[in-house]
Amino acid sequence: MSDNRAPVILVTANYDLHCDMLVRRGRALDVFNDHSTCFLEVKNVSFYQRMVAEPVLELDSTLLVKDSVQLAILVAEDRSSESRMFFATLEKRSVPGVISLANVIVKGQVHVKSATDETGFLSLEAAGFFPVTDATVLGHSPANAARKSPVVVVNKAAVSSLALRHG
Repeated sequence: MSDNRAPVILVTANYDLHCDMLVRRGRALDVFNDHSTCFLEVKNVSFYQRMVAEPVLELDSTLLVKDSVQLAILVAEDRSSESRMFFATLEKRSVPGVISLANVIVKGQVHVKSATDETGFLSLEAAGFFPVTDATVLGHSPANAARKSPVVVVNKAAVSSLALRHG
């Protein structure tokens, strides 16, 4: 990953966009949760329909409405510097979780502060977009039964269900 771009797969309701997201500040999660804009600038964009192996459209760049993104799969994560991590582990604990969205299911580690249940996490702690680490994405592609990623970013508004397993 370069200093200002992050290779991602953005899952929307109708398409998966394989692209480079401009991150400028180095953290994809911060870009998603930046309330000063409702848009994402993406480059080198390939639009894929689910269940189709070839892209249906390719563009040099496009502007994407953030709310249309259900899930961002970070293709490459740079952990060379603690300041560039996509999530902060300070004062949080990691809880195994399963999150269903309209088109995919995400299994991985959800980072909670003090919430003791799913309602507390979604109502009080989760930002508009929240990270899931050590993630496995199911139902993303017919060619891959599951896609693993060190970090995915979930749109809280797109969550259909959440199960946190404590213990």
